[in-house]
Amino acid sequence: MFAFIGNIGAWEVLIILLIALIVVGPGKLPDVAKGLGKALFDFKKYTTGIRQDIESAMRYDEPAPKAAKPKLEIPEYQKQQNEAEAQEQAETQNLAQQQAEPQAQADNQTTEAASEEEIKKGLESS
Repeated sequence: MFAFIGNIGAWEVLIILLIALIVVGPGKLPDVAKGLGKALFDFKKYTTGIRQDIESAMRYDEPAPKAAKPKLEIPEYQKQQNEAEAQEQAETQNLAQQQAEPQAQADNQTTEAASEEEIKKGLESS
């Protein structure tokens, strides 16, 4: 308890308390003791806070141990990702087909119209 003061025995503590009683007086001694106890408590609280800050800063510098990843989650994640990619490809192909169909129909109509015109020209020339 009194490690910061050095090696004091019971007689030394008794002499210090007797001198404090004479200097302060019996009426104010409890208030002084209360204030001294509160000051020691605050001092200890602040030094503990500083010590914890220093220790946490030292732990921050050290690399954190890597957590083991469960083996089941990785294939499941890959499976979900592959399914999403396959669905996206299918949607892209469907969209491309939908866009290609009107173009193909327009090309067929143009070809049919051109064929009809050639047939009419052929009939007229004969």
